[in-house]
Amino acid sequence: MARTTLQMPASQSALSMALHGLWEDVLGALWRLGPGNPIADRTVSTASKRMRHFYIRLGYVGILLLIMGINFMRVAGQQAGLADLAKLNSNTFLVVSFVQLLMMCLLAPVFAAGAVAQQRDADTFNVLLTTPLTNGQIVLGTLLGRFFFVLTLLISGLPVFMLTMLYGGVTISEIILSFSLAGSAGLMMASIAICVGMFGVGTRQGVFSFYILIGFYLVAGLALAQFFPLAAAPKVPLGATMALNMDRMPVYAWAHPVLALMAVLGITPAPTYDAVANLPWPMPFLLSRPAEGFIVTGLLLSVVLNIAAMFAVRRPSRMGEPGVLGRVVAALLPVKIGKDGEERRRIRHVWHNPVAWREAVARASTPSQRIMRWFIFVAGTVAAVWLLIYWFGIPVASRGGMRLQMQEILGATLIIEAVVAMVAAASAAGTAIARDRENGTFELMQTTPLTSNYILAGKLRGLVTLSAPLLVVPTLTALLFVLAEMGRTTKLLNPASVIAIPIVLLTHIAVVAIIGMHISLRQKNTTKAVLMSVGTVMAVYLPLTLACYGVGTSWSIFTGLNPIMFILTCVGAQNTATGGASADVLGEAIKLMLIAVIGSAAILVGVWQGYLSMVKNFDFTLRRQT
Repeated sequence: MARTTLQMPASQSALSMALHGLWEDVLGALWRLGPGNPIADRTVSTASKRMRHFYIRLGYVGILLLIMGINFMRVAGQQAGLADLAKLNSNTFLVVSFVQLLMMCLLAPVFAAGAVAQQRDADTFNVLLTTPLTNGQIVLGTLLGRFFFVLTLLISGLPVFMLTMLYGGVTISEIILSFSLAGSAGLMMASIAICVGMFGVGTRQGVFSFYILIGFYLVAGLALAQFFPLAAAPKVPLGATMALNMDRMPVYAWAHPVLALMAVLGITPAPTYDAVANLPWPMPFLLSRPAEGFIVTGLLLSVVLNIAAMFAVRRPSRMGEPGVLGRVVAALLPVKIGKDGEERRRIRHVWHNPVAWREAVARASTPSQRIMRWFIFVAGTVAAVWLLIYWFGIPVASRGGMRLQMQEILGATLIIEAVVAMVAAASAAGTAIARDRENGTFELMQTTPLTSNYILAGKLRGLVTLSAPLLVVPTLTALLFVLAEMGRTTKLLNPASVIAIPIVLLTHIAVVAIIGMHISLRQKNTTKAVLMSVGTVMAVYLPLTLACYGVGTSWSIFTGLNPIMFILTCVGAQNTATGGASADVLGEAIKLMLIAVIGSAAILVGVWQGYLSMVKNFDFTLRRQT
């Protein structure tokens, strides 16, 4: 019998082959954008093996363990029974979850923004544009390669969170939601950093400006949460660990990672779906499940930002041509036209030390620096005025029970303002020498009669002068509260704080400047120097603050060695007898000034020794690098 075969029509065969080829092209494109991306593959396979990243992961886990141990030590003596241990365990999980979320918001932009900035500083970004890589491969490869480090940090902290389940009080769903929130927040912050890096022209200063925006977003969201409570949410008493006067979930908790985490942990419980079902879609889902809403919103925003960054990879200004914004700014610059038709600008008067003048005045005169400084000043002033209105809007009879809580809010505000000034100083110090070396001006400076002592002294003086105006914000906040409470028997803030706080902060600005200059002298890459400078300052002050807060150093000489603990002492946030709770205001003010003066003197001795060490090893370090 003859065998019969079924043959497909020619049209169907051609269609199936076309669909098969299209499917292979789509899968190949997705593979090249994701796992097969050469930029991501190179970053993960090479940079992940560096010891520096291992130490970062080790330090991250160490900080989580340190916070967990301090929290146990502070309250373990007051606990008894399994129910109390479960409550203690739940409180520890709460603190560690908040720290993990905040660290993701801070560390993810470091890795992401640093990738774009390093390529630009090393002039390798233009090399990428000459390769067959598409815009999508460049953006997604940079994002995925750097976000890999954030995922390894999250995974390395998982055993620490599992320890919180030993005594109950913590469920596996809470851990999953906490990690998902942290990962989504890290991805969103990294995507914003990549987008800003692709659009921005000067990312060296943009790293710090991006941190200012992140801090403003987090703090403003927490501050405004009291004005937009969700009436449908049940009221619960606020725990002692929170400093904000909130008892209900705000309506925009789904757009803020900290507020979404508070809803997950039950601090401000979310309403049920039925209670908000009458609202238009997708508000019922976002309000009843704020954690999931933030995760979905963060993923969608990341997609939108990455698509926008793809269009900015090969924009005209990146190819050396002025863009639309650049032409508008150039047209608005104050340029004087002389009689001969030449463009002339205002004459600048240089200081006796030109190196100090260049660091303090020339750098501060750039448009980005002016905008950043005015933004910090306006935001700090608005926050101080808002706190005053909020405090004096409370009835007098109710202020006694809320005094400690208001001291915590005021202390947190002053600490944030002080940290912003110190981070700004660390960022500027990281570029002090590395930037000149990249631009080729440092070699020109060495051909002049200027000595190493003269150069480093000018750099240090200029950096302190550059960062000192940022101290106006915490000083003004303290001054407003002191003036507003004049004549009252009890005060939130010791009157001597108006003088003591800027003294202590100014000396620590000098410490941060010395640390950044040491790193900038030893690093050839500007972005790497900035990131290492900021990271070193955080690595020095954060464990010291946690240790001091756990042991308690109020009214000791060591308080002046830590600006954060000194501010907490000024507002009495550690339940100690300060000027805010004692009738002997003059005696407490004298104690505060003595602590500030003695601590600042000890700090200045350390700064002087660090300066002498830099002068001594200046020539040797430069010769070794060349």
